[in-house]
Amino acid sequence: DSHVMWGNFKSTVNSGGYLKSERSLYGAQARYRSEATTSFGERKREVELYAAQPGTLPQRDILRGTGGSAYFLKRQDISIGSETISVQLRDPVTGSIVETLQLSYGKDYTIDYVQGVIILSRPIASTVAGAGAVRDTSLGNYTINLVAQYEYTPTAGEVDGYSYGGRAQTWLADKVRLGATGMVEETGNGAIQADQEMVGVDVKIRHSETTYLSAEYAQTRGAGFGTSASTDGGLSIIDDTPAGIANRIAMAWRVEGQLDLADITQGQIAGRIGAYFEEKEAGFETLNHNIDVDQRIWGAFAHFDLSDKMTLGLVYEDFSDDDGKKRLQASIDASLQLDEYWKITVGAKYSDLRDPAAAADQNGERTDVAVQIAYKPSDDREIYAFAQATVAKSGRRERNDRAGIGARIRLSEKVGVEGEVSYGTSGLGALVGLTYDPTADEHYYLGYRLEAERTKTQTALDGRDLGQIVVG
Repeated sequence: DSHVMWGNFKSTVNSGGYLKSERSLYGAQARYRSEATTSFGERKREVELYAAQPGTLPQRDILRGTGGSAYFLKRQDISIGSETISVQLRDPVTGSIVETLQLSYGKDYTIDYVQGVIILSRPIASTVAGAGAVRDTSLGNYTINLVAQYEYTPTAGEVDGYSYGGRAQTWLADKVRLGATGMVEETGNGAIQADQEMVGVDVKIRHSETTYLSAEYAQTRGAGFGTSASTDGGLSIIDDTPAGIANRIAMAWRVEGQLDLADITQGQIAGRIGAYFEEKEAGFETLNHNIDVDQRIWGAFAHFDLSDKMTLGLVYEDFSDDDGKKRLQASIDASLQLDEYWKITVGAKYSDLRDPAAAADQNGERTDVAVQIAYKPSDDREIYAFAQATVAKSGRRERNDRAGIGARIRLSEKVGVEGEVSYGTSGLGALVGLTYDPTADEHYYLGYRLEAERTKTQTALDGRDLGQIVVG
């Protein structure tokens, strides 16, 4: 609620898109939230302002999931309670964030602030399958990252800078939201060139929660603090070079809309259609964006509930950047609930990849078709089988044939098991896991994971890859 304070606080400035601050600071914070609310429950007017002279610096680590539950941060002696931990799903080609899950201390993870070690309650894999029937790799389409934002005290030099900013937003006539965000970071440390200014505006026009049109424009100037990345849980970690440049402004903008067909047909047709367009300039730098080359992405989607047992989904997306990297993909998927236990899903996907930096077998056009059959007699038991094949391709683009079976079974209230094995063009893929939950707060895991396409980008991997055994 509304307040004015001086002391320790965590900034919660968030535009809902490009700009947000998750820093734990010491200084002044003022927050106003109107008593009046919209019919959807939001406060009609909100303002947050903050100003601080922090004695710490922010650090952001992006740690690729390993299948385990222990992850090592780049820094040690972390400020207690300063962390914001989340799990992100990203598209490996475009870098777009598909989904973000915020984690809670104690429930989802614990952290050793002195050693800089995070222990998750449950392990996270390195990849996960998408909503479509066609898989791009043996175990999934999207990469999974553990993202840690926290504060630390640098060992070299002093921090004598400032951090200030804020956000204001208001709802007009219950249907239109206008917002503005601004933030400034000054380190006051000549050894750390991370001074940055960020401003943005956004608007949202809605008919309902699921029918809306939104747009956002943001620009940044300066390097920012950048991020560090690891593919092995933090055992080896490298700094991503910040794309931002001092005294150079870079912008990003996005517009998206969605229409719930039930809103315009009085509930006669169930389904949603939508589209989006986004452009980002080289040098645009925020917590979730480090853009080193101009890029554009646009797409459209549709989902229809044809009946209480059948759904149909269509997706189209076109991505390109000024380095010559391009990806166009289109897919269609249909699911049919045959009866109480059986479900069948079929799909087709067309993709066209052009990447000058990729191997020849990763470039070209390809069309894949897939089918999956699942048997789920209860919430504790599911068995499935899938198969997919490439029906057309161009150039030296690698085929994407694969078939496999899998199961997820809860043996008792405390013990569960899951497994999957498949074979295809890229080789053998396998996943086996055993979970033991003696109490609501205790979770143990023993697993094995073999990704046919697995590579290590930061250290040499010699010999044959026999997969990973994970205990947590």
